[in-house]
Amino acid sequence: MKKSSLFLIVIIYIVSIVAITFFGQSIEMDQYKVYMSDIWISNESEIVSGSDNIRNINITFNDDEGWGGIILHYEFLPEDATDSDAVKWSLYGNTGILADTGEEVVIADIDGKGEVVFHRRGMVTAYVTTTDGSNLVDSVRITCR
Repeated sequence: MKKSSLFLIVIIYIVSIVAITFFGQSIEMDQYKVYMSDIWISNESEIVSGSDNIRNINITFNDDEGWGGIILHYEFLPEDATDSDAVKWSLYGNTGILADTGEEVVIADIDGKGEVVFHRRGMVTAYVTTTDGSNLVDSVRITCR
């Protein structure tokens, strides 16, 4: 081998080491993602179990202000889950029909942080669902009187 060829190989080798050191390498390892294995709505002081084994929360409608509400919280296992905030809140039964007019009305709304706001008295079921790929669900029935 000529000296110039050997010199070129050494230069390319050194430049490649410097380039890798400077720019680095990053890889994402999905096999090390820790999924949630359990999730539950954790407003324990407000939740009561009914005779039908459905967990219930009873809240009071504020007639003066025209609304009622509650902020739901959740807990999960394991505590070191990779996407611990990867949840979606939803309501079932949050619309109703007025008996006198037949108009469809919204009973309650829920936001992405678990805050439920009742616009009128009624009952809804709130669900928290994981969106990290584990597809876990928990629910609680909320009655606003």
